[in-house]
Amino acid sequence: MSVIHDYKSIIHALIQQSASSPMQPVYIFPNNNEGVECEITFAQLLKQVETLSASLNMLQLYGERVLLVYQEIPEFITAFLACQYSGIVPVPVYYFQRAAQLQKILPVIRDADARTILCTSKTAVVLQDCVNKHPDTAHLRIVVTDEHNGSTAVNAPTLHEIAFLQYTSGSTGHPKGVIVSHKNLICNQAAIKQTFGCDKDAVIFSWLPFHHDMGLVGNILHAIYAGCTAVLITPLHFLRAPDTWLKYISKYKATHSGGPNFAYDLCVSKIDSTIIPSLNLAGWKIAFNGAEPVRYTTINHFSEKFKSAGFNAASFHPCYGLAEATLMVSGAKGDNIPRTIFIRKEVPASGKISLCEEEDAASQPIVSAGGIASGIKVKIISTQAYIECGELEEGEVCIGGDSITRGYWNRDSDTLFHCQGDEVFLRTGDLGFMYQGELYIHGRRDEMLILRGRNIYPYDLELMISQCSESIENNGVAIFPLPGSPDKIIVAVEVKRSAMNTLDADSVIRAISDLTGGLLGMAPHDVLLVRPHGIPRTTSGKLQRVKCGVYYATGAFDIIKSLGELKSDRAENVSMPELIPPSQVIELGDYDIIYRYLTAMIAHKVQHMRDDSPDADTELTAMGIDSLRATDLINTINRELHINVDIAKILQDNTLSGLIATIEGKLWLKENNVFE
Repeated sequence: MSVIHDYKSIIHALIQQSASSPMQPVYIFPNNNEGVECEITFAQLLKQVETLSASLNMLQLYGERVLLVYQEIPEFITAFLACQYSGIVPVPVYYFQRAAQLQKILPVIRDADARTILCTSKTAVVLQDCVNKHPDTAHLRIVVTDEHNGSTAVNAPTLHEIAFLQYTSGSTGHPKGVIVSHKNLICNQAAIKQTFGCDKDAVIFSWLPFHHDMGLVGNILHAIYAGCTAVLITPLHFLRAPDTWLKYISKYKATHSGGPNFAYDLCVSKIDSTIIPSLNLAGWKIAFNGAEPVRYTTINHFSEKFKSAGFNAASFHPCYGLAEATLMVSGAKGDNIPRTIFIRKEVPASGKISLCEEEDAASQPIVSAGGIASGIKVKIISTQAYIECGELEEGEVCIGGDSITRGYWNRDSDTLFHCQGDEVFLRTGDLGFMYQGELYIHGRRDEMLILRGRNIYPYDLELMISQCSESIENNGVAIFPLPGSPDKIIVAVEVKRSAMNTLDADSVIRAISDLTGGLLGMAPHDVLLVRPHGIPRTTSGKLQRVKCGVYYATGAFDIIKSLGELKSDRAENVSMPELIPPSQVIELGDYDIIYRYLTAMIAHKVQHMRDDSPDADTELTAMGIDSLRATDLINTINRELHINVDIAKILQDNTLSGLIATIEGKLWLKENNVFE
């Protein structure tokens, strides 16, 4: 089915919306830098974009890839659109301001051959200092976009064929930048609108990362295309207080909002039932759930908990998409509760799916990802015979249509596509099947981890881990999820035969755990040091990560030592530190007492006592404090010390010393009766 769209680009959509509804708010920001609500109309947004575009035109950047490094959502949106208006190729990346953070984004800079960074004046100084210190980034030009003095003359848009490069989340050592054209973008916008029904009266609410596809394409840009209003906050606001999501949906009468599966689970586990009577979720018509596998239990538990607040389970819209398709592939459904079927856990080599009853001990629930979106074609191709599968036959999900991108920047993308007759389909690498007109995603890429909505490519992380110790075998690292718990990560590492006699197992495990925690933002569930050739491989030598999960579950690995054993040894030989009473911290308020207070609390929260004392510059993630644990940590500190530490600022700095300094300052202000 073809999809009808009216615009040449999202810029042309903005121009049209500004002409037809100039005073309608396109974005509302509940908390700007001054902590007050602000909004911007379609006419104001277009004016800001045209003005910045005029400034950028003076820099002669047409066709160049330019990094967008922003903390602030309004400034990011203006810069992103102004780049498109001027024919510059924007490359959105997550915000960085420290050398360790730059190191993670450096492969993207190299791959895109970016020579310019756009940012605000607020962050330009720290960014300039950061890039100057690294020889591979010293050439980068920092351009401030909130202090432009360009021509006020309004020129027509000069579009480049590429709308933007979307680097896949989780890319580190070998980043992949999806080439999104204006045609891809506008066609997918039309598909999203037809699937989710956004019109001028809709209100989108989003806390999703604005530099990545679901938040950017599905919310920020869709508000322009649909001519509606989007209310936007940052992910840190949501992580700090999950109830913020539902409170703002109530306040702004949002009709469309959603996120990855973990976000709904977080609301169920973290939101106090006492606030439910104050919520009104009756107007929430589309609660989309995507970016990671949708769980049957999540839909049930969330619907049940918030039923009294007016939430209707039929509002749930599981969907499936990927950056290579611009965003949406499927999600269309009727007005009923999302369909869930029960299938046998074991799928035979033929790929034939067997339906069964829920009561069957061998069954597993699988939630439909909805019908195929307008303008998208989906074929399920057998991974063995390379022919199209029939209904209830599992194979690789292959997609075609005008939303499908042509591949990755600066890479040979021929192997990405499957030709069938005169048609070309992109190979997603995901396993799925069709049943009664709906798509079911049964397995994600064998070599991909899905952590809280992020797609993490394990081979990038494996390369970095292999380089953290001389004792680790080259190509001897495998990362895989704990069977049955996809958000718990295990790292298996082969030790070199030459290092067996001199191996310091404890220090190697600790180094791997710290590095993995720093890269993923969450501590690994387990780290295994295994004997040479202990990781399963194919006959051609490729790591079999799925089989690693089987090895772990059945105890088949020949383990030298594991993180679990290390923790057990420490529990016997190193007692957990005694918690420091909050009254002592409040009374003394100096660096030493705060350091001991924090390190003891962190050890208890992560159930992991280090043999060595962490350095002040140690990153919190390396100590096992991921974003969810950080929320709990900061809430405990604020409650015990009667202060107000902002978790957003702590996560941006992410160091033990930064948190100590913040607490020290807050206690001094409190002691001296100084109000912030």
